[in-house]
Amino acid sequence: MGLARQKGGTLKRQLAVYIDEFANIGKLDDAGSWFGTMRSYNIAFTIALQNRAQLELIYGTVGAKAMSGGNFQHLITFPSSLRGDDK
Repeated sequence: MGLARQKGGTLKRQLAVYIDEFANIGKLDDAGSWFGTMRSYNIAFTIALQNRAQLELIYGTVGAKAMSGGNFQHLITFPSSLRGDDK
């Protein structure tokens, strides 16, 4: 983020960040606003979870919806079944 500020507010090239097993990191304070702010610096995040329930467990239902509702470039979940049991 500091480099983006030095370069006029955004990075010259888009930076894509992939975070696998995001739930294993634990709760990041102000993650929702932090991820949203990074987009304005031309930094995009892709996170991988086993299912949305992991995100809800850590950030709560409202926090999980807010984070997945536009802060991430991609939200990847890996269903444990093909029946649609995972949310």
